[in-house]
Amino acid sequence: MKERAYKDFYVDLKSFLIERNIEQENNIAGCSDSEIEELEMKIGSLPIAYKEYLLAMGRKNLARLFDCDNYSIGYLDYAKEVADEILNEDKFTIEKPYLVLSEHHGYNFTYISMNHENPPVYFYMETEKSSTLVSNKFTSWIKETAINSIELKPWNDEVCREISENRNDWMERKKILDSYDEQANNIRTSFIKDIEKHEDEQGDILPITDLQTNWINHFEQTDLAKILKKEKRRIPWGWVDLKYQSITTDEENGHNNDSNVMADEYGNTKTDNESGFWNKLKSWWS
Repeated sequence: MKERAYKDFYVDLKSFLIERNIEQENNIAGCSDSEIEELEMKIGSLPIAYKEYLLAMGRKNLARLFDCDNYSIGYLDYAKEVADEILNEDKFTIEKPYLVLSEHHGYNFTYISMNHENPPVYFYMETEKSSTLVSNKFTSWIKETAINSIELKPWNDEVCREISENRNDWMERKKILDSYDEQANNIRTSFIKDIEKHEDEQGDILPITDLQTNWINHFEQTDLAKILKKEKRRIPWGWVDLKYQSITTDEENGHNNDSNVMADEYGNTKTDNESGFWNKLKSWWS
């Protein structure tokens, strides 16, 4: 994939983070060329996808995006120290070369393989003595991270609603909801793999809002979507509007302040804003 595709992707991602109020504009800063050169002198050539991330937005701690974990360039050394300590205690070895991106409270860490242009992302938890593949590509991982930072609130709202409506048999209802979540995750995983394959074929990276538009179109065709619709539950990862808001009474009635945003029967919102050849993906899913 061309370097330009990564640069364009991170420009779009930065705009997305600012428009959604996930991060403040003054908190998003890229690393300098000299900072990148210094890092590469220590650890070797960086994967292009990660290098372009650092150049675009890797200087500061983006705590809201990463749920308070620190993925900035200045945190890499400390994250590696924590990871080394965990691995030494577990007597576990990770295939080199790899780069630890961040750690969480001293008991787990996230890392990437250094042998890929757009590297897979892995997670390691102390005592488990095995790594978990989180995402096949760094760009897919950071898209899903940004998406989940928005998805968290409506998901929590729905869980709270379910608890309030099913207080007498909550544990039985939870088993059903867990089954829905597992099915949705499997559908999402397959969907992302297909998107990644299409990205490779096109030599481009699908922007987040276009990804979500195609997700809605794809998910609505599944049996699980029919079940959720019948129960008046929202689609998992079910937003695509340009200015995310919590589900309100007006939205539930099919109204929204933006004239180009429409609420569907799931309480999700859709826009008419789709760009470039990604618009053609609608027909691809049908």
